[in-house]
Amino acid sequence: MKRVVWCLLLGLSLLGPGRLAGAGPDDDFIRIYALIQQGDTFFQNNRVGEARARYGEALRLLEAFEKNYPGWNDALIRFRKQYLQERTRARRRRRRGRPRRPRRPGKPPGRHPA
Repeated sequence: MKRVVWCLLLGLSLLGPGRLAGAGPDDDFIRIYALIQQGDTFFQNNRVGEARARYGEALRLLEAFEKNYPGWNDALIRFRKQYLQERTRARRRRRRGRPRRPRRPGKPPGRHPA
């Protein structure tokens, strides 16, 4: 009897509190959107590594969401996926295209012997 109770408790714990409370696609999407907002905050504060982690996790969850809930607000899903992909590209451009140090006045560009 104890074994059955333990198995039941283990099974319920694996479901998680959100599933037991009847969480649906709206709740799942809000969690994804919160990750996107966290990524935006990190991105604005030049914390690129943390922004990358949030955007990557949000994109992964959004793709799983799209498979689990086909037809759920397709336009919104497309918009968010495109947004995450643009943010990822912007982050890469920002890292690669860092502003160069300003040149000293009076020295023309190029190499000069010391």
